[in-house]
Amino acid sequence: MKKKLVALLTMMTVLACLMLTACSLGTAGTYKFKSASVTVLGQTKELTADDVDYYAETSIVLNKDRTYTITESDKEEDKGTWVKDGKTLTLTSDLTKQSIEFAVDGKTITLSMTEDGEVFKIVYEKQ
Repeated sequence: MKKKLVALLTMMTVLACLMLTACSLGTAGTYKFKSASVTVLGQTKELTADDVDYYAETSIVLNKDRTYTITESDKEEDKGTWVKDGKTLTLTSDLTKQSIEFAVDGKTITLSMTEDGEVFKIVYEKQ
């Protein structure tokens, strides 16, 4: 009986690990600019593609092997590795060794930056 319980628990653990891996790999794909906004003193303003031209021309490709590539106008800008933990996606650059975090919500990933009380958000949508 004890052996059957250990085997069952082992099998459940393996299945849970596989399910977690499959869920995070569902994040893989190509993300393109959707929108951007800035919030200052409680007022939010939507920005146009012209206001944020670099970001609007940027695409983020998350590969299933957990590598990523960021391109701007078909020119590779950065590459590295990615990890998804719950609702957080972390990209770590091979070049700078620095990480940036995105919030994950369904088919969108959002980069939020705060500087001098201003909150700047850029949303990318999975294609």
